[in-house]
Amino acid sequence: MKKINHILILCCLIISCSTNTEKDVSKIETNKVDSLVMCKSELDTIQKITSPIIKKSKYLISKIEKEKDSLQHITFTFKDNVIDSLNKISSIYDTSHYNGLAISYFTSLADNLNGKAFFAENADSLIETIMEIFSTRVKDTTDIVFLIDKTGSMDDDIKKVKTSLSFIIKYLSKFKNIRIGIAAYGDENWHYDLWYNSIDLTSDIQKINDFMDSFHTIGNPDIAESVNDGIIKTVEKMNWADGSKRLMLVIGDAPSLEPPFSKYSIEEVVKICSERNVIFNLYPIILSVEHGSKIETFVKKDFVNVYPNPVSEFLNVQLDYEGDFFYIIYDLSGKKIRFDELYGINSRISFSGIENGIYLLQIMDNKTDMFFSKKIILQR
Repeated sequence: MKKINHILILCCLIISCSTNTEKDVSKIETNKVDSLVMCKSELDTIQKITSPIIKKSKYLISKIEKEKDSLQHITFTFKDNVIDSLNKISSIYDTSHYNGLAISYFTSLADNLNGKAFFAENADSLIETIMEIFSTRVKDTTDIVFLIDKTGSMDDDIKKVKTSLSFIIKYLSKFKNIRIGIAAYGDENWHYDLWYNSIDLTSDIQKINDFMDSFHTIGNPDIAESVNDGIIKTVEKMNWADGSKRLMLVIGDAPSLEPPFSKYSIEEVVKICSERNVIFNLYPIILSVEHGSKIETFVKKDFVNVYPNPVSEFLNVQLDYEGDFFYIIYDLSGKKIRFDELYGINSRISFSGIENGIYLLQIMDNKTDMFFSKKIILQR
C-alpha cells in the first residue's frame, strides 16, 4: 500500500509541476519581462514535453486504482526490462590487465547466451562483481551455477570465494526456491579424469560448504582451458529444475581451447544451449591475468618414461636429460598428495601410504619449462 501511495504522490507532483509551468509562462508573457520572454516555438516545445507526462501520469493513477492486485506483476515486468538493458551496457576495463583472447571469447559467448561479460581486477572485486550480478538479476526460483576455472592461476580467487561463501548464501536466502550448484574445469588434455568435478544444484548449505572445502587448484602448462567442454557438460549433466530461471557464472582468466583440443567450438556451445528450449543466462567474470599466481607456460613433450602403470608401490622414472625436476601427485579432487624433487636421470617415486585409485602425475623442469602429465593408476 505504501508503494501505491508513493506512486500517487509522485504522479500528482508531476501534474502540479506541469500546471505551474504553464501558469508561470502565462504570467511571464503578461508582464512582458523582456529577459524572460519565450517565443511561441519554445512554448510549443514545453507543451510537447509536459503533455505526454500529464497523460501518462493520469493513466498510471487510473490503472493503479483499478488494478491494485496487478502491481506485483507490473514490478516484475519492469525488473526484467531493466535486466535486459543492463546487459547492453559496455563495461569499462583496462585491456592491459586481461588476456585479449579471453575478452573476445567470453564477450562473444555472453552476447549469444543472454548475458554479459564482467571484469574483476582481483579477488576482492570478484566478490563485488558476483554480488552485482545477483543483486540485479536473481529472483525467486532461480538455479545458480558457479562454473570455475580450477587451474593454478585461480588459487587466490577460489580462496576468496570460499571465505565469502556464507555471505553470498545469506544474501540469496532472501529469495524463494534458490538452488546453488558448483562445477570446476581444467584442461582435459593435461588433467585427464581430474579435469572436471561438480556438485549438483542444492539448497543444502552444508553440501555446498563441504564441496568448497575440498576444492583445490591444479597445475596446468597451457593458458587456454577446456571452457567449452565444461559449459556443455554442466548444461547437460546438472540437475536443472523445470521452469526455473537458469543463471551460470563462468569465472576464469583464460579463453577456451578450440577443436581439435576441445570437443566443441564456441558456435557449437551456443547451438547446443539454444536447442534445449531453455534460456541460459551466461555471465562470465573475466579475471585479470596480473592477479594471483603467475600463469606458467610450458612446452608439451614426452621427455619422461614412467613405469609400471598400474603401479603397486614404486613408480620408476627415466628422464631424457639431467635438469632441475620436481613432481606433484594429485588425487581426483585436485588435492596435492605428494610433492618432491627428482634427482638424477633414473629415480623412483614411492606411493606408500596412498590409497588405491586414479591419480595425476606432473613432472616439470624449472630450467627449461618442460612439462609432463600422465594419469597413474594405483592398484595393489
